[in-house]
Amino acid sequence: MFGRGVAVLAVADLVYLVIVGRGLVIHNRRVRDLVASDWVWNLVLPAGTSLAVLGTGVALALGGVWAVYPLAIAIGLHLVIGVHNAWDLADFLITLQ
Repeated sequence: MFGRGVAVLAVADLVYLVIVGRGLVIHNRRVRDLVASDWVWNLVLPAGTSLAVLGTGVALALGGVWAVYPLAIAIGLHLVIGVHNAWDLADFLITLQ
């Protein structure tokens, strides 16, 4: 049951990343060209960790108890990416004024 829940939440996160990716493309076309780090930190790395969470969720649903360790690592990386992006946004908003 836990593995299914993790997998469902990972799929929801991947759907959200499609929306974020669309927003990045629109921003890139209309406002300013984004640098490579914007694409990596806001789309590539979160997608990679979400795919890792999805894989571990499937492994847990199939009975692989060992998958809790890679799940913890993937969630930890997801947290680090989120903190970095929040810091980057705060820095951008402060220097905007």
